[in-house]
Amino acid sequence: MVIRHDQLTLEVEREHLLRYAPPCDHPDLRFEMCMGASGVHWPEDTGRELHIHYPMLSMTHNRRLSVEVTCPDDDPHVPSIVEIYPGNNWHERETYDFFGIVFDGHPA
Repeated sequence: MVIRHDQLTLEVEREHLLRYAPPCDHPDLRFEMCMGASGVHWPEDTGRELHIHYPMLSMTHNRRLSVEVTCPDDDPHVPSIVEIYPGNNWHERETYDFFGIVFDGHPA
């Protein structure tokens, strides 16, 4: 965990994303909404060149959280979170189109 720009960011390994993506279940957290998925390509970050940023929102507690996942250029696979946050369907498709990141388990 790190704090960037006064916001908590969880840096999650891609194989653990589905375990940590749904913090909406816990009543003290309740991050009911994922506001999308944004891709970033940092070629100088060897082995972690592709970054996916998920901004989360708790409407119940009026809090925000960032979840960040990385993957290498030569294995651009990350689990899809569409089953947990259906509104991310389009965002994951766009991130695939722009960055080539494959969201394993995505319905499209």
